[in-house]
Amino acid sequence: MENNIKNTEKKRRRFNAFDLLILVIALAVAFAAFWIIDPLYLFSADEKQPVTLTYVVVFRGVDDDVKNGMKMGDTVTAGSTSEVLGKVTAIKTKEAVVWEHIEGNDTMVKKTLEGKSDVYVTVKVDCQYEKGIGYTVNGQQIAYGTRLSLRLSGFVGVGECVSLSVDK
Repeated sequence: MENNIKNTEKKRRRFNAFDLLILVIALAVAFAAFWIIDPLYLFSADEKQPVTLTYVVVFRGVDDDVKNGMKMGDTVTAGSTSEVLGKVTAIKTKEAVVWEHIEGNDTMVKKTLEGKSDVYVTVKVDCQYEKGIGYTVNGQQIAYGTRLSLRLSGFVGVGECVSLSVDK
């Protein structure tokens, strides 16, 4: 009778070599995924990497007589300091427009601003890239969408960075 009681007890599951293999594979896959994604930058080098960066800044609604103060080859500096942020390699202009809401019929109308242009200034610079921080030029971070106060030889203004590319 005692023998029957022992047989009816639940058997414990033992941890065997196959279970260990499954666990090792699961941990390896999780580690590989974390290595690729690396959200905390635990596996990245802390070194700064030198790169050549080309970025485009748009100045909206610039008076036509003022835009002539921008020249190819101008040295670009930060508006509030004299830190060099690169050299102008291209200047492109487009007509300045605004969108106005028409009351009553809920439509938007594009209106050209007379005597004004949107000026796209392309700047090239040797800078540093640091993972988790981005591109920095003499302490100024350059990132898509940031507002930059820039000074050229005949122009000072605040624009928005609309493009970034790294030369290889």
